[in-house]
Amino acid sequence: MTHLPHRSTHPTRLPQIGSNILRQMADMYRKVRGTLRFLLGNLADYDPRAHAVPYDQLPALDRFLLYRTAQINKELAAAYDTYQVGAAARWGWPAPAGPAGCWPGTAI
Repeated sequence: MTHLPHRSTHPTRLPQIGSNILRQMADMYRKVRGTLRFLLGNLADYDPRAHAVPYDQLPALDRFLLYRTAQINKELAAAYDTYQVGAAARWGWPAPAGPAGCWPGTAI
């Protein structure tokens, strides 16, 4: 939880921490934690051998999302390997700049 105030500000500015900010961060932490607990609870009976869908049978949207996730992972790894934390931070909070729902570096 102590890292959340740092992630919620611009990477080049020092965060301003006060009681209101800490309260907001605690609320955000509880929401994320609750969501992850719910998602993990739904995976309790998941067996990849029985439930996995072959890649070529996935819907086009799922294949695209897997492709974009792999691209983002490569970009993040390259940024962290070269200590470009600002480039890596654009994939975290705050939301990317640009039109709503548009990731940086993608065409509309």
